[in-house]
Amino acid sequence: MRDSLWKRLVLTFLGTYAALLLVAGLGQITDPFIHYDDYPALVLDAEAYYEKTLAEGRWFSYLWHLRGIETPAWVNFQLYLVGWSLFVAAAALNVFRTGELRFPLLLSVLVVLSPQTTLISGWFNSLIPGIWLMAAYTVTALFVSPRVGRWLLVPFVPVA
Repeated sequence: MRDSLWKRLVLTFLGTYAALLLVAGLGQITDPFIHYDDYPALVLDAEAYYEKTLAEGRWFSYLWHLRGIETPAWVNFQLYLVGWSLFVAAAALNVFRTGELRFPLLLSVLVVLSPQTTLISGWFNSLIPGIWLMAAYTVTALFVSPRVGRWLLVPFVPVA
């Protein structure tokens, strides 16, 4: 059962990632668009990002910007796309746990083809930690019972 679930997750992830690259990433792979208020996140200026943290409550993201390792924008964009694809693929598989692969794949592709996905991708530098935290939760919830998945919301929601 778990082996087939892993296989379904990998296949759904690959299909979702391909669709996301087409809609949000293909033209931005080497030089992604960055919104003006996301530059502190790109250059790890924690002091400048602190105001955004206070206004939006992104404390997990703030800790990410204290890491001290500055990565190029295209690397951050790929981290964002992979995390987003994994989150959406695992969420779709949580909805369609059994049955054919086409239903979770269709759902995940529809989610990443939405205009909101393209609009929010301009803030990828500050969204990386949150999207990976959500991906970790949805993948974990895929392999545990629904009851354990609900209990896992208790630590995951406040952190995200």
